[in-house]
Amino acid sequence: MLLASLLPVAAEAQRTAPPRDPIATYDALRRLDAALGDAGAELARVDARVSAVRDGGRTELATPVVVLLRAQSGAAATVQSATVEMDGAPLPMRRYGAADREALRAGAADELFHGALPPGAHVVRAIVTVAGAATRAATVAVPSSARPTWIELTLRDGGLDGAAWASAPAATRR
Repeated sequence: MLLASLLPVAAEAQRTAPPRDPIATYDALRRLDAALGDAGAELARVDARVSAVRDGGRTELATPVVVLLRAQSGAAATVQSATVEMDGAPLPMRRYGAADREALRAGAADELFHGALPPGAHVVRAIVTVAGAATRAATVAVPSSARPTWIELTLRDGGLDGAAWASAPAATRR
């Protein structure tokens, strides 16, 4: 439908531009470019309407979420693996080698998850295996928010702590 509306513009541009007349060719291309811009804007509006209908009229966007793991220096030396569950669905396990443990010991944070979650509240559960068999677990409730949400898990000698916070919108940061 949109392409069909562009065909008369293209035909008229081709008909009115004499061969080897660069100014007329330039004007015809400008008209065609303007028509393409209008068609692109209309296509974006149609796509938004189709998406809204497909999503049941929901207009909320997915929430970006990042899950980080940090470890105190003593606990970092024994980290073997970490698993994250989003609303009960497990994500791929992350295994740690000597270089990874050294980076954690030096204060680095490991990104266990970076993705988008559907609108609404969520539960994130992390299980970290230390010293081969002992596990530490933490559960963090992620409130419903359209802003990017960060979850920081901190492994200490006695356990695993978790905290979540939403970042400020870019327009309000200074």
